[in-house]
Amino acid sequence: MKKSEALTLLVSTLDQYRATNPEQWKEELATQILAKIEEVGMLPPLAPVELIEDTYHGGFKHGPSERKWENE
Repeated sequence: MKKSEALTLLVSTLDQYRATNPEQWKEELATQILAKIEEVGMLPPLAPVELIEDTYHGGFKHGPSERKWENE
C-alpha cells in the first residue's frame, strides 16, 4: 500500500464517521481507523516472547512469536 493510499483511506474513514456520529467520536473513531488499517494488511505488534520448557533438550527455549495486541 502506498502512503497516499493510506492517507486517502484515513480521510474517507474520518469523513464517513464524522457524518454519521457528530457527537461521539474519539475512542470509537480511533477504533474504526485501526480496524481499517488492519483490513488492508497492518499486522499487530509482536507479542513479548515467552520462555517455555524445552522437554527435548532440557532447560527453556523461546516460545513461538505471535502478532497480537497485548491484553488491556
